[in-house]
Amino acid sequence: MNAISDVTSRAYGGLDLVIHCGYAVDLGAISDGVLTLISRAEQERGRSDALNSDRLLCEAFEQLRGAYRLHWGASSARGLMAHQSHIGRYRNIEGL
Repeated sequence: MNAISDVTSRAYGGLDLVIHCGYAVDLGAISDGVLTLISRAEQERGRSDALNSDRLLCEAFEQLRGAYRLHWGASSARGLMAHQSHIGRYRNIEGL
């Protein structure tokens, strides 16, 4: 990301737009835990325990948000975002 930031920060460097296509955030460290929480939430929903299911889903989503905050809050990411217009292309993930 630092290399991209170096190019984008050059005045009149010829780059006017950065398109983000996903997969920039490494979720490997948390994916097993998040999937376990979502699985448990589904089990609780099947037992008609919606309150516990919702709590587990909130915990899973908070772990995902934390990973995104860590990545996009890093100085290299902030440097990348500081100089151009950005477009994000995101997949529609059913249920999330």
